[in-house]
Amino acid sequence: MVAHLFLLGDRLGRLLLKLCLAAGERLLHWLTDAAYHVRPTPARSLQPIRTAPTDSQVSLSGVIVTLLAAVAFVIFWATSSTGQNNAFVSFLAASAPPTPELAELAPPTAIPTPEPDPRHEDVMVFSMRHGAQYDLFALQPGSPGPIRLTTDPEDDRTPAISPDGSTLAFSSRRDGNWELYTMDLATGEITRVTYDLAYESAPSWSPDGLWLAYEATYAGNLNIYIIRADGSEGPYQVTHSPYPDYAPAWSPDPTNRQIAYVSLRGEQPDIFLLSLDDPSEARALNVTNSPNAAEDAPRWSPDGSRLAFTAVEDGTSFVYTVDVRADVLVPVASGQGIAPTWSPDGQQLAYFTERSGGTLITTVQFDGWESAAPAYLPTSGARELDWTGSTPPLITQRANEEVYQPVPVYEERLVAQPRPGADPPYRVVNLEPLGIIADSPYLSDRVDGSFSALREHVKQAAGWDVLGQLDSLFWDELAQPAAPGQDFRNWHKAGRAFDVMQSYNEGNTPEIELVSEPIGPSQYWRMYVRCAVQDGSCGEPLRRRPWDFQARFSGDVVAYENGGRLKDTVPSGYYIDFTELAALYGWERVPSSSSWRYNWTGVLYWQYEKRDGLDWWSAMRELYAEPGLLEVFGPPTQAVGQ
Repeated sequence: MVAHLFLLGDRLGRLLLKLCLAAGERLLHWLTDAAYHVRPTPARSLQPIRTAPTDSQVSLSGVIVTLLAAVAFVIFWATSSTGQNNAFVSFLAASAPPTPELAELAPPTAIPTPEPDPRHEDVMVFSMRHGAQYDLFALQPGSPGPIRLTTDPEDDRTPAISPDGSTLAFSSRRDGNWELYTMDLATGEITRVTYDLAYESAPSWSPDGLWLAYEATYAGNLNIYIIRADGSEGPYQVTHSPYPDYAPAWSPDPTNRQIAYVSLRGEQPDIFLLSLDDPSEARALNVTNSPNAAEDAPRWSPDGSRLAFTAVEDGTSFVYTVDVRADVLVPVASGQGIAPTWSPDGQQLAYFTERSGGTLITTVQFDGWESAAPAYLPTSGARELDWTGSTPPLITQRANEEVYQPVPVYEERLVAQPRPGADPPYRVVNLEPLGIIADSPYLSDRVDGSFSALREHVKQAAGWDVLGQLDSLFWDELAQPAAPGQDFRNWHKAGRAFDVMQSYNEGNTPEIELVSEPIGPSQYWRMYVRCAVQDGSCGEPLRRRPWDFQARFSGDVVAYENGGRLKDTVPSGYYIDFTELAALYGWERVPSSSSWRYNWTGVLYWQYEKRDGLDWWSAMRELYAEPGLLEVFGPPTQAVGQ
């Protein structure tokens, strides 16, 4: 009896021993799997940990020692890492749940895109100005017009459709500052994803549709982050460059975990590739590496083999594609435009081309040949294009509603209607009662309304009255001489020009920043106004290095000869694009004179004009009788041509 009990105990002991060994081995595999999924942060490089399985001849004590050593290593690693590293482990593990066997580990797979419903056609989504704000729109080929998807009074931007076509991610200011949101394209329900006062925008979906890569300014500088699409986990920082990294595009290829993005590490923005398997700054690959062009808006082909992007050189925007699998990266031009995106089958590209009074959506093959008639949008200011292979239910529903009609930004209203046959037909309007401080606070009755509308828009957007005080407005003396580098036939004399305060660009923390934008032989400047409140509630971060005019007096000979130089860094903080807003109301910047590098008055970044398609003589005839103009300027043929 005792022997039987002893035998039974021995068998039970052996069984328990096997169970312990199996549990230990499975635990070791789990620990190995978790360690394998650890991806290094850019701050340090860690190699995947692969632990060999326990040999069948190893004693129980050896198994326990090995198990304890593995557990001690993991505990030591976890406790010695930062909180973000631990979170990064969770993020990457969540993308591909651990499996019992290391050999069975596989990268996450993409959610299959549903087959297009033959009753529907492809749909493009994009952001576009509706009046003075941005909303999200959809466009079906052959439809009479775009379909409006959002109607919030604040801006909605950067739409991105999920891999399965069911959800639209986008950025919006509807809750006070730029945050990420998702929209269910079956119900229209909108869910907020991020909750932070920092700027967050430009979402891009992971292949499995579970994560979003996006740009944000959590640490005061633009970097790339990753967050769960439902906001339940993250954010996790991907790039750590001291220069702006933005516009992420997550590769749709689940076997090649890469994110393309734009970085301002050189003088001009370039497109980089970063692997999530080794996200160190030293391993980031510069795809474009073009010192004379500014690249933007990278977009992956559906198979993950090519990148499309925009390159701006000499003021002209071209769309390029590049095969990222090739040993030598050679961009191939596909057309002139901005914001490219791929067709669902990867055979075509679509992009925007601005035209007077509207925008064209052009589709082309790789070789640049047009593949379909351009689609016309009844307004300008379209941005951020995406393309899906089937029509979501919400868009089908909205397509049956009233055709979209654009809303004008403003309407010019005359203070006094012209008298029939009057000479001159119009007059100047005194802006002093409106609080304008200038030597001669007048503008033509034909443009004062647009100026006031622009002033109010800028004041609301930046938080301070940028146009409340001006260096110059109306020149009421016909014979007033122009400053060196300026034309005698100045548009100030027509009451159609204003000069922003030049002092705003001076000091250690200037209120405005100027970005150089040469267009052909002409030198232009884009003006950015710093927001009064720097909490993320208004404006966006800068994405270009501003020009430092003060450097011409620093003793640097090269800077003196070039009229200044690029600033060493991109100023942090939030700015509005004044030049863009001014153009929205018809006020256009003017080019610098050819002598601007050594003649300050010829820089002219501060001057904006509203010509409305008129030549200078016709604009002057709205305010002056012809005899007076002939006496000062001579025949019109000598005055026209500016």
